[in-house]
Amino acid sequence: MLLAFFVFLACAPGTQGPSSAGAEWEAPDNRWPSQAPPADLVAGGYDEGDVPPDVRMPDQFGDEVSLWQFYGNLVVVNVAPMWCAPCQDLAAGVEPMMEEYEGESVVFIELVAETVEGETPTMSDAEEWAETFGIESSPVLADTSGFYVNFSQGGAYPVVVGIGADMVVFEGGFVPVDGEDDIRAFIDANL
Repeated sequence: MLLAFFVFLACAPGTQGPSSAGAEWEAPDNRWPSQAPPADLVAGGYDEGDVPPDVRMPDQFGDEVSLWQFYGNLVVVNVAPMWCAPCQDLAAGVEPMMEEYEGESVVFIELVAETVEGETPTMSDAEEWAETFGIESSPVLADTSGFYVNFSQGGAYPVVVGIGADMVVFEGGFVPVDGEDDIRAFIDANL
């Protein structure tokens, strides 16, 4: 199973897909694991106990990625503005952590929230983030739609969000004080 650090996406990149899976949901064509969500899955919001909308964003390869394509996996989203030093530290640990959880139903998504200048990121920014930190086997998404603000923790970053295998938010966002150790504990407690 794939392990990928960070976040989410059925329409053009940077848009929200349908608010329910139904017959309308269509998997994007990309390299990441994909499982169709059940037809009765309905988006409800961003708080704990809610199913977030199927937001779609471009990844570091220019492909559209859907949050809902990761149905059936524990999804760990790292909301990371490019200017955030602790976010950069976490990004550097993505590949080693992915190796640790190889074979587990865990997907790490690295969600690039803002550029160094505080602007909306592009696919090129996601590509740069992935290249800088050697992230090859997990999606690095350019948050072209401002999705990250739904999980913002008062401006403190990085923010880690947990979404269960059923696409229900079980952790609306926490700031890992001890970096990778906090994220490992978070994953282990929720597998």
